Amino acid sequence: LPCVFNPCGQINALATDGAASVEIPTTPAAPQRPIATRRSPSVPSLTNPHLPSSESPIYTPHSATPLATQATAANTSNSTAQTLSADQANFVGKTAAMASANSWTVEIASPVAAPRLFRAAVLDWHTLAPKLVPEVVASAHPVEGEGGVGSVRQFNFTSAMPFSLMKERLEFLDADKCECKSTLVEGGGIGVAIETATSHIKVEPAANGGSLVKVDSTYKLLPGVEVKDEIAKAKESVTAIFKAAEAYLVANPDAYN
Repeated sequence: LPCVFNPCGQINALATDGAASVEIPTTPAAPQRPIATRRSPSVPSLTNPHLPSSESPIYTPHSATPLATQATAANTSNSTAQTLSADQANFVGKTAAMASANSWTVEIASPVAAPRLFRAAVLDWHTLAPKLVPEVVASAHPVEGEGGVGSVRQFNFTSAMPFSLMKERLEFLDADKCECKSTLVEGGGIGVAIETATSHIKVEPAANGGSLVKVDSTYKLLPGVEVKDEIAKAKESVTAIFKAAEAYLVANPDAYN
């Protein structure tokens, strides 16, 4: 499948030194831990490992403190609760911003019919890539399977890329609907910048006889890695893949019919 993070599909995010981390200030425990106020719906679940543990006063169960003590502690802990709420709101905002950076979508219009474009730019890209973009892809070949779900293929890159190879596994395929999903399994930044990466590609028929390509990419960055302009570059790269296949198909109207 086309690599959806760079000219052959994987993100070029680089680890940055001294990446900032987010810490939630802690407040010395009072003699009796105050009852927690009801959490705002915007606060993530307690299962989020980045949030304070269940020992934090803000997560104290209602039944953990006698009612009389709760009433007494409520007045003395009001300022503390306000401070925690402000700090936590700041943390949640940063967490949401980071989460939103873990996926991107791009749409590409083409005058080529959906089935032809899907076969050339997706299913058979390992055959066309070394011919159409030899400055990037030195060679490519199937590793496992015969093109169905579970199949793995490998792309070998030139020095134009920051890594020498990439292997991707086909997780889902509906050839009739021109739709598939793939996962990066080796190379392509795995273990260096990203922990996991998947792509969902669908090529839909357009009213003018052409097609509309929709690519959804989801990835998980390794700790200490920041995404700057790599998303914009990734969108440009995946667009270049389909445009290269499009130019080939326009010049060869009998190909992939």
